[in-house]
Amino acid sequence: MCTLFRLFASVLALSGPIWAQAQTPSAGSPRTPVAALASASPSDTDHRVWLDVVVTDKSGNAVPSLVERDFTLLDNKQPRKIASFQATEGTSRATDPALQVIFVLDGVNTGVQAVMYGRAQLSKFLRQDDGKLSVPTSLVILTDQSPQIQATPTRDGKALADSLDSNQTGLRTLGRSTGAYGAEERRTLSLRTLDGLAHYEATQPGRKLIIWLSPGWAILSWPDGVASEKNEQGLFRTIVALSQELREARITLYSLDPSGMNDANGKFYYLSFLKGVPSYQDAQNGNLALQVLATQSGGRVLSVGNDLGKEITSCLEDTKAFYSLSFESPPADHPDVYHDLEVQIDKPGLRARTRTAYYAEPYARQSLSAKSDEIEVPSVAPPEPSPPIPFKVPDSKIPNFASYPLTDLQQTVRELAGLKPSTDPTGLPALLNQVGAKILETVRGTPDLISHETVASKYGATSTRQQFSYLVLPHLQPGGRTAFDEFRVNLASGRKFQMEDIQRALVSRRPAGDASFVPRLVERLPAPGGPPLAQGFANMWIYFDPLNQPESSFRYLGQQKISGHDTLVLAFSQKPESVRSPAMFDFGDKTLPIFMQGVAWVDASNFKIVRLRTDLLLPVEGLDVRQLTADIEFAQTLIAELKLPLWLPRQVSVTWNLNGQIIREKHHYSDYRLFRTHSKILLNR
Repeated sequence: MCTLFRLFASVLALSGPIWAQAQTPSAGSPRTPVAALASASPSDTDHRVWLDVVVTDKSGNAVPSLVERDFTLLDNKQPRKIASFQATEGTSRATDPALQVIFVLDGVNTGVQAVMYGRAQLSKFLRQDDGKLSVPTSLVILTDQSPQIQATPTRDGKALADSLDSNQTGLRTLGRSTGAYGAEERRTLSLRTLDGLAHYEATQPGRKLIIWLSPGWAILSWPDGVASEKNEQGLFRTIVALSQELREARITLYSLDPSGMNDANGKFYYLSFLKGVPSYQDAQNGNLALQVLATQSGGRVLSVGNDLGKEITSCLEDTKAFYSLSFESPPADHPDVYHDLEVQIDKPGLRARTRTAYYAEPYARQSLSAKSDEIEVPSVAPPEPSPPIPFKVPDSKIPNFASYPLTDLQQTVRELAGLKPSTDPTGLPALLNQVGAKILETVRGTPDLISHETVASKYGATSTRQQFSYLVLPHLQPGGRTAFDEFRVNLASGRKFQMEDIQRALVSRRPAGDASFVPRLVERLPAPGGPPLAQGFANMWIYFDPLNQPESSFRYLGQQKISGHDTLVLAFSQKPESVRSPAMFDFGDKTLPIFMQGVAWVDASNFKIVRLRTDLLLPVEGLDVRQLTADIEFAQTLIAELKLPLWLPRQVSVTWNLNGQIIREKHHYSDYRLFRTHSKILLNR
């Protein structure tokens, strides 16, 4: 495994923020054919925003046969030119394989009687008309154990109903009696499921209707009624990310409450949160309510009727006639700029329903697999792993995580707040074995992947924000060690980058990816179009690989609830005398080894690492590097064509303190999907 850090060797005064300009298509570039719009991906066209629009009359009936000139698109109340337009109705819908419906039966947020009623009504609906569904349909049953997914869309309603009837949704253990804690758990699980569906559906073509049978999850208040700025910023990032994921996956969300009028308390509280969220200061927990997300996606909220089958049919009316259009969004001058959206119809009595907003970014998103270049990965035949490098351990005031008093460690690693300590070390070997086995399972099950990477670097008032197509190629090295090779394409400049340790390996014959880190110092923030400062997070858990475990000391700290997971918490620190391939810190003509330590949060139910923090173990000889911290959040990710979900980096925050100067870089990963070998990138030589 190899993580690449590039740091400042000196700090240069810069005139202001540096924003890379998005690459714009040439005048002769072909535009997406209108006929292919329904199966096109949002990544196919730069700066393109895609909308699905339902037009209804005063009675709520879908209106077909409209043409492009009947539509006016307003972006922040300003007319925006429609770049492409397609009407889908009647027979054209029957030939459109991309349209699909997904039912989610929510056994987490719904009372027992309402779940039973919802299951019965959904089964009855699926079996009507001899089970012949008009639209390909799939089914998700949400429980507090794990979502059960009938993943392949089908028009066979009887088969879906049989699956539903045989899979009795169990009683939740996160019941209402567990109070606010249980409500937060249910909310987290629900949002995680919706996020996973959006990630998966972003890999599938066309429009999707998700009909969520649930009263929705709780709208919680902040502890003590006041949110910290950090909490508001984190909530805002979640709101933006989920909004973008639903839009890019072309998902319209519908909230159907199977309890109907039997439980009317608080049904309309969500109306207080429908207004858009332009900044983190405006973010509230209610902005993530199911009903709010449904309304803002262009869907509907049906919560007061007592005929669920009729309400399902009403939602599916939106598949009979709708309009797909796109427009070019203006480039933003900073990340996550809120834009209000409205579609007006130039005919009396007609109303359009679509997404209510989107967030614009400084750069457009492109798909690496859409490029026609070839990938040429250099073939390196590494020698046998080298013996440990002789190293004299210097005196250090840096606390060793594996032996530091726990109360002091919690002051250093603030993420340990809320830890339930344990002083019993007897279970540590078994826990390390379980974690190591899961890592080997992950490595063997991870295919070649491609994703979208957003990287924001900041030093003082100077910032850069870049977008990349990010490719990860796993491979097994001689001796059984594993490595993930990384390749990137900068979406603004079109430049291609590969992990620099691979290029170094070509010269030195050192095994590519054998080191934990390969940092390199540079003089300034990356120029627009350049690579990120830090790279290599795809397998940061490699310290816990069974072959690498003898190179570190480990310590069991206790249990902690974090990001909705019950976790077992481990600390580790490398043993410099045992490390075969330490991180190499390149500075000028010097190459210096560095050693790392950290804390890992391991999901108690499956022994997957869900969060990992790493820090320096020892000072860097001859350099005033006071901090080098990486905080990596892993998340369950659904990949098209794979039976099992993967655990992959979702967000990474890296902080350096060099000579008293703070440098920060944040990475966000989205839209993981299989990399197709027919796509090629010509790497820089």
